[in-house]
Amino acid sequence: MLQMRPDSNEQYKKLYENYSNPDEEYMKWSIEITRIVRSIIEEVSFEFGLGEELRFDAKYFLLVNYDNMFLKPLGLQRGKENSDSLYELIRKDIRIILHSINGPKKISSHQILSAIDSNWKHLNVANIKFWENDGGMG
Repeated sequence: MLQMRPDSNEQYKKLYENYSNPDEEYMKWSIEITRIVRSIIEEVSFEFGLGEELRFDAKYFLLVNYDNMFLKPLGLQRGKENSDSLYELIRKDIRIILHSINGPKKISSHQILSAIDSNWKHLNVANIKFWENDGGMG
């Protein structure tokens, strides 16, 4: 089983506590991160020629998870600096996720979730090391 690193747990605690009552500095930074993630999703969707084939629930799923579960905790951990290389890793992950989806024309959030699960070991976010392996199954 994977265990959360104590420093990562602290970052998620701060995010959780600020979620319903953020300060002004956090809000400005949060909005900027959200805009960047959204633009990456739109760029990759355009690159794949998906147009309206990538449903809004799927886009929202990617946005919420990459924004709130990875970029914001990393920003707290690393001093909130913008990192083009980090954004490129996110861009590559979204390409892997979308490329792996076969089937119906309209891509749903459920298909995104399944693609993340199927490709987890190949995604850059899996290598960020928020979690530590405690020796059990992970």
